[in-house]
Amino acid sequence: MRSSSPPAYPPANSSGLPWIIRHGSKASRSAPLPSRIASCHYASNSNAPGGGNDALLATQDKLQDRLARQEDELDDLKGNLNNTSSRLGSELTQARAAIEAAEASRDSLKENQRELVKEFEAGLTKAAALMQTALDSVLAPEQFRITISGGEVVMSIQEDVLFTPRSVSRLHDNAGVVLRTAMDALQANPLLKLTVIGHTDNRPNPRRGTNNWEYASLRATHLAEELASTYYLSPNRVEATSQGEFRPIAGNDTEEGRTTNRRVDFVLRNNVANLLRELQKL
Repeated sequence: MRSSSPPAYPPANSSGLPWIIRHGSKASRSAPLPSRIASCHYASNSNAPGGGNDALLATQDKLQDRLARQEDELDDLKGNLNNTSSRLGSELTQARAAIEAAEASRDSLKENQRELVKEFEAGLTKAAALMQTALDSVLAPEQFRITISGGEVVMSIQEDVLFTPRSVSRLHDNAGVVLRTAMDALQANPLLKLTVIGHTDNRPNPRRGTNNWEYASLRATHLAEELASTYYLSPNRVEATSQGEFRPIAGNDTEEGRTTNRRVDFVLRNNVANLLRELQKL
């Protein structure tokens, strides 16, 4: 039986290592193995195309470009913010100015309205004073009453001052003074209008077949016609109406109260349309 021999290897060098690398210089072959490996690794890296420095520089350039773009975007945002802030500030200033102007206009309008109302009220006060002065020297205090209320002045005259007993058309001598007084007040203020209102007590009136409402209306109508025909008061400034027994100012359970209720009211008031027109002018 034939024995196999182990493969023959090259003889070892003086350091006891075999000759693995047979090419190259003698110096490289004689150098220690770690030095030769390091030398090969350095040579491999230094000879690679581009190298690690080029990749690092390329990455750095990309980061710098990205940072530059972000800085530009930030500058744009800051600019837009400044423009928006400036615009809003300007709009706020304009809005405040508009509010102040509106408030000033409103205050002025309110003041003008107050002055206009005072002017209308002053006209009523003047009319009341004129009538009071005219009647004080002619009539007894219990025969007339002048009041101002609710934007109107009322001259209330007892029936026996204006009409003869049991009549709706025959006037008493003092009726002329009363009508003249009402006419003077109307002429002093062209904006005033007159309503003549007849009143009775709750007892039957002396005119047969006529209720108290009709009776008072006949008297009021006759006085309005007298003002228009004798004193030339424009018919569109006077009207006649009646409230009969339904607007007493005293109790009807006594003679004194019933006498007080039998009266005619001359009501002077400012025309509402005139007041509205004056307000609209403001």
